Parts: sequence; C-alpha cells; structure tokens
Amino acid sequence: MTRFFGNSRRGKFQVWDEILDELHLGGDERVLDMGCGRGAVLIAVARRLTTGRVTGIDLWSTWAEIRCPTLVLRGAESDVLSRDTLRQMQARRPGVEALELPGIGHAPALMSYDQIAAVRAFSTWCSPASGQVICRSRIRKRLPRALSSRSVIAQSRERV
Repeated sequence: MTRFFGNSRRGKFQVWDEILDELHLGGDERVLDMGCGRGAVLIAVARRLTTGRVTGIDLWSTWAEIRCPTLVLRGAESDVLSRDTLRQMQARRPGVEALELPGIGHAPALMSYDQIAAVRAFSTWCSPASGQVICRSRIRKRLPRALSSRSVIAQSRERV
C-alpha cells in the first residue's frame, strides 16, 4: 500500500515529508541533493532550513551529455542503482550497455577474472583501434560469452 501511495504525486511528497521529519533538521545544515531531478525534495528540504543551505545536482543532465560508448556495471544486490534506474539510463541514452553481476552490492570491485573479461570484451569492441563499428547487438552477444568463456578468462589471468 505504501509503495503504491508513494508512487503517486501527492504520496511522494507525504513520504518525503515523513523521511525529512525523521532527520530532525535544525535549520542550519548544509545539504547536497545528488540527483535532484526536478527539485521536489530539494525544495522540501530548503523550506526546513532557516540559515542553512541546500544544493542540488541533476545527474540526468550530466548523463545526457556523455557521448562515448558506455558500459554500466550493476551489482544485482545494489540498493543504490535500481534496475528501474538502469532501464531509465538506457532509455535516455540508447546504445548504453549494461551488465548485472550476481551476488554483488552497489559497486563491483572487478576482482574476478570473469568480470574483468567482460569489461575487456566491451572495451575491445569500443576501441578505435579495433576498427569495429559499435553495434549494440554485437556487444550484447559478446558480453555473456565473456562471462562464461574459459578462453577469455584464461587470457584475462595472463594479463592481470
């Protein structure tokens, strides 16, 4: 029930008010809102600050400015980068590749050979020296193979 209610316009404001109430702001804080979007939460925080200051950074506008081939690594257990946000990232920038790594939280450490091989496979396809045309379907087919191919893993071990 709360989840549905929180997804409505009015419900979002009520949920954020409850969250902000729990912070017990004194009014003199300095607040940074990363990913402020249209600024609804930013404004709600600013209304609670008497002498403090709030700054918002819209990450979506920054995301839209990236022009190079991009591989997003997402830990399947991440509580920071949701699957929904990843889908939005791909919708806003067609051609963005994504690889979800099972059993990992927010930031994959790239400490296993299969993870390194996947990144290496992507960078090989995106390298100007490779002479390859960037093609979403080619990379999609290549990444899962990189994660399971013993030969790619063996090559990664030799180079790491």
